[in-house]
Amino acid sequence: MLPYGFKVTGGYSSQGEEGTLSKRELIIDFEQYPELRDTLGPKIDTIFPRDREGNLIKGDVEINGEDGEGGELYEAAEDYANVRELKYDMDRVTGSGGFGLKWEGLDLFKVEFTTVDDTRTLSESSFEVTDVDGNRQTTSPAPQCRAKDFKMPDGYYSNDYSDPPTSRVDSRHDLGAQYVDNESPMYTEGTYPGTNYGGDVPGDRADRVRSLVDEYSKAFPDKNILVVKDFENFSFSNLFGFVHLATADGMDVIALNSGTVKNKGDGGWINWGFTGIYDYDPETKVVKFKQR
Repeated sequence: MLPYGFKVTGGYSSQGEEGTLSKRELIIDFEQYPELRDTLGPKIDTIFPRDREGNLIKGDVEINGEDGEGGELYEAAEDYANVRELKYDMDRVTGSGGFGLKWEGLDLFKVEFTTVDDTRTLSESSFEVTDVDGNRQTTSPAPQCRAKDFKMPDGYYSNDYSDPPTSRVDSRHDLGAQYVDNESPMYTEGTYPGTNYGGDVPGDRADRVRSLVDEYSKAFPDKNILVVKDFENFSFSNLFGFVHLATADGMDVIALNSGTVKNKGDGGWINWGFTGIYDYDPETKVVKFKQR
């Protein structure tokens, strides 16, 4: 407890406001105007000093037309600078408060403080530059301007598979994946097109799939190899480096760097086979190929 006659005071208030903030940046490009480097370089080094390692010594610097040291820079900026206009949507919250210790009206100890929090979101921008013909050109929005933050809605990403389409207009296509081509294999000549295989084709379909996997993995050692009976029984997603190598005796041979393949039909060697680097779940019949 404080002795009789002493009083502790304190309080806090905050005020919020919304609005816009406009900002103009003048950029002198010495590559565009090399003659300005010699005349303005020493003055810039004076106004913006650097340490021994060449790092800028940060501080508040203001240049205006009436400033004795910055007047020449200001005039050069008006005549030669590229101009970037930026507009922000802005929220500002100002808080203030204080506390103290009084004794019969006399302030024995008193502290006051003010805080300002700004939130800015870039809403508009433009960039005006002088081209090689001396004409002023304006681009909007300005290059490399930060867009408003993207808020991902619920369900934006999905683990669902889609059937492999054969045309770009197929709405079932997995966004971001490559288009699966079932009509135009890369190789068409030879017993096993694209390889040097000259042996007989096994009559048993399961043995034929094993033979195709073996021969194409030898011919394309840096690729994962997948052999399938019917594209319609398979779903593909997140493909990288997908190539339809050949069709041999009713079986399609695929090379890929990575991606996920789901067998929607019957398993077993009569319908598909694969080799390379992968993770395989036999219950779901999903194989995830990895970069070799």
